Amino acid sequence: MCRRGEDTLGRGQGDHSSGPNAVPLMSRGAITLLAIAQENDRHKKIADNEALRAALEYVARLVVLCSKENVSGVRSLLGLRELPANWFGFCVAIVDAIESRIDTLAHGDSDGWSARTDFDRSVFLAIGQSIGDLLREYRGERLTLDVKTDSVLVALRQATSIHLQRLLIRNYVGNILQELFDTCKIRLSAPGLSKDTEQNLRERDAQALADTLFERYNPNNTIVDVVELLALFRNTLAEIWIRDASSLKK
Repeated sequence: MCRRGEDTLGRGQGDHSSGPNAVPLMSRGAITLLAIAQENDRHKKIADNEALRAALEYVARLVVLCSKENVSGVRSLLGLRELPANWFGFCVAIVDAIESRIDTLAHGDSDGWSARTDFDRSVFLAIGQSIGDLLREYRGERLTLDVKTDSVLVALRQATSIHLQRLLIRNYVGNILQELFDTCKIRLSAPGLSKDTEQNLRERDAQALADTLFERYNPNNTIVDVVELLALFRNTLAEIWIRDASSLKK
């Protein structure tokens, strides 16, 4: 299935529109890579996996708890007696808490959500990347593993849930795109691609998709219905693929 991505990367844009049914301005190569990712996962749950739903819910709750300076609530959410010393340990704790939730779901009623998918790793990486992005915005300097958890709590206190969720979606989609780019050895097969192709998959294509999903929400909202957001994600992907397929027939 990788050949499709190789043939379309760097060859222009898909079909786009504006208004309530807008689709994001993404390269056709990125659109194809997302389609390959969906096809390759046996659950077909790029937008309906429990890891992504839980991650979006957890980061939103962390922002709310930190805005109230409720450190005990943060510890309770993560199932910890004490918070880790540094930001990386804090991110690992979030992933561990979500893993525990997924394990519980796997032995109960999934309610249509896939407990384990090929996309889980992209979600877990996105959690650390998004917290890291937030810290860089807050600190205005290079991030190191020495940054204390207290700095994370302050950054979360100053953030909005929607901003962190948007970062999470951007990094999640960016991880999927870049991992497939590497797996399919597209750079080796198409050495003429521009040097910033991989970077643009995250900074342009994934960012465009995240921006489209969140453009209907007030950036100052404290709560976004995650199930509604992921339904929008799923429907937007379907619309992208349908319009792209239609444009190829013209």
